[in-house]
Order: sequence, then structure tokens, then C-alpha cells
Amino acid sequence: MWGIGTRFQKKDDQTWKDIGDITSITPPESTMDVADATTLTSPQGREEIVPTILRNGEATITFNFDPEDVDQKSFREDMENRVKGDYRILFPDESNFYQFSAYVVGFSIGEITPDGLLTATVTLRATGAPTFDKETP
Repeated sequence: MWGIGTRFQKKDDQTWKDIGDITSITPPESTMDVADATTLTSPQGREEIVPTILRNGEATITFNFDPEDVDQKSFREDMENRVKGDYRILFPDESNFYQFSAYVVGFSIGEITPDGLLTATVTLRATGAPTFDKETP
């Protein structure tokens, strides 16, 4: 599936609102911690593990920066006010999505040069279980 047409959305009350001018999205990674369960009698002296905590990673969203854009400003406000938000990546087929709750843990304006557009990057730290699903009509 080609990435063009992918939308990044934030839940506003009960509706999903597109965040505009997105140039790239890196979804949060999911990983699992493990505890070492190796004993002196582990078969063939091989390491044994037990799965423990499922970890949520960070998502990064880069966009063309517009200091007047209310949606872009809301990321910084949410970070400063420690607001948890609901976010969704809606894939180009407009039915498959990846949804997660997160806190904004970073907001940075990109390098400013004479020959490029102003950009900004938001870092979101996911919390709770994400959902990868498909909308049903």
C-alpha cells in the first residue's frame, strides 16, 4: 500500500479530526520485555525467558510548520498541560487504522534554512493498548 493518502487524526469530542500538512508519520513501536528464567538445569545450557511487560513506544509526526495553525499549537499545549489524547493513523484505503492513546512528550521546530520549508516534529508516547483494526460501514 502506498503511503500517499494516509491521514493522521486526533479525536475531538466524539469525532476524528485530520491534522494537516503532515509529511511523515512513524507509528509507535510495540515491544515486550522478558525476564531471564534460565536455571542450572536449563536444557542444553540454553537461555530461557518469560515474557513480561508489553511496552509502547513513541510515534513521531513531522509536518510543515505553521505557527498560526490551531491544531499544531494544540500539540504543544497538550504537552505543557499533560493532556492524554486519542490519535489514529487512517491508512489510504480509508478503512484500516492504527489507533492509540498518547501523551505529547516532545515538540521541536526543525532546522531553519534559506532553501527549505519550516517543519516541526511532535513526539507522542503511547499509553495503554493500541488498536489495529478496520472500520465497518
